[in-house]
Amino acid sequence: MRTRILKMSVLLMGALGIFVGFRLSQMPNLQPYKLLNIMGLLYNLLAIFVLSEVLLSSASWKKFCVEWIALILLWSYIAVPTGAIVGAAFAWLLRRAPSASAVGIFAFGNIFYMSHVGTALEHTVVLPRFFKKDIESRLRYFGLILLSSGMLLQLVSAVWGL
Repeated sequence: MRTRILKMSVLLMGALGIFVGFRLSQMPNLQPYKLLNIMGLLYNLLAIFVLSEVLLSSASWKKFCVEWIALILLWSYIAVPTGAIVGAAFAWLLRRAPSASAVGIFAFGNIFYMSHVGTALEHTVVLPRFFKKDIESRLRYFGLILLSSGMLLQLVSAVWGL
């Protein structure tokens, strides 16, 4: 059951990437640093939900975050940017979209960046090898990775937008 749900979520993430890549490619003046800012805000929002005191009082929420959300996020690091590249390629082939090359390059850069973040996420939260394996520690590492990734993306976006 778990692998079937995981496969479906990866397919949905890939479809989301195709849709987003296709739609972003049609924008006449896409500025990638604004996309970085949006990604950073989404990471920070997810970090707030993961580290929320209201939600942390529930043991089932902690387990769900560590075992499901982290794993789906880890797989989305590859599925969404790859789907965005495919969507940008479709948009370029079908409509000669003005921002298709920017979306493709941005998505490829995301795959590179997310591979590093994904490695940290895998080794600390999903399959901890050298870190504490209890749910509490893994949840804190997960929140730290989300918050630091979001802040880093927003910082890069701000410097790029100068």
